[in-house]
This record gives sequence, structure tokens and C-alpha cells, in this order.
Amino acid sequence: MPLRIVVLFVVTPLFLLVGYFAYSEIVKQRALHMRSGHTAQTAREDSAISDMIHELQRERGFSVGYVSSDGLTFPDELTQQRDRTDQTIASALSGIDLIAVDHREEFDRVVACLQTLTHVRQRIDGWDENGQRIIEEVINSYTRLIDPLLALAQASTGSDRSTEYHALRQVSSWCIHFRCRKS
Repeated sequence: MPLRIVVLFVVTPLFLLVGYFAYSEIVKQRALHMRSGHTAQTAREDSAISDMIHELQRERGFSVGYVSSDGLTFPDELTQQRDRTDQTIASALSGIDLIAVDHREEFDRVVACLQTLTHVRQRIDGWDENGQRIIEEVINSYTRLIDPLLALAQASTGSDRSTEYHALRQVSSWCIHFRCRKS
């Protein structure tokens, strides 16, 4: 057998093997790149959800202070915070694409709850009751807005921090009750 044919039979399988491994590595790297892009987008969207939660929590705090002081404390801060909250919500909802598609039910619940924000604010601005009942109503109204956002964040990350969240809620409500009883 001529040397060329022997070399061809020996070298050709090696080239095919190298080609297979190269192709396999390219496919793996492409999949990794796609996953990393998806993960980065989800992280940005989770950050937007966290921003919405943070601004709503700040607004809740100003609202409670406003109502508990009979409108004397935080009127300007509350107005400014509402503007910040609205801007954050508009920006976040327009930028949440992957999570909205991957977790449609939770996202729709968030949108439905956020649509009640105007009513919550009108109720705070037109409060006619005094004392602990209206403060608890304000806290509960904002909590009903924040809870679906937390569920959406939990669904998108696959993590369960519900125990930590419920502990924070209990401490928060305890502080409010303690403060109301002191006044």
C-alpha cells in the first residue's frame, strides 16, 4: 500500500475527531453565551423589581408618617416620593421582558395590583379617620402592592426568602402597633 494512502487513513480520522471536538466546543460556548445573556437580563429585571419594591416601601413610610401626624409631617416628601415611585414603576415595567414572558401570571398580578396605587393614594389624601385603623389600612394597602412584586422576584430567581420576608413583616407591624399605642 502506498505511503500516501496509509497517511490518509491515519490522518483523516484524526482530522474528523478534531473537527468533532471543535464543533462540540463551539456549540457549548454558544449555549453558555446565550445562558449568560439571559441571566444578565434577568438580573437587570430583578434589580428593576427591587427598585419598585424599595420605592413603594419608602412611599409607605412617608404615607404612614403623613397620616399619623394628621398631614403635618412629610407632605412635600410624600409628593416627591410618589413621583419617584411612578418613574421607577414606569421604567421598570417597560423594561421587564423576560420575566413578564417567563412568569406571566405573577407579572399580570403585579400590573393589576399597581393599577390600584392611584386609589390607595386618593384614600391617603382624603383620609377622614384618625388613629391606628387608618395607619393599618395604609400599611396593608402598600403591603398588598409589594407582596406580588416579591412573588414575581421569587419566581424569577427561583429563591424562597419567604421566611425572611414574613419575619420582617411581623417586626414592621409590631413597630407600628407599639408606636400607635405610645401616642
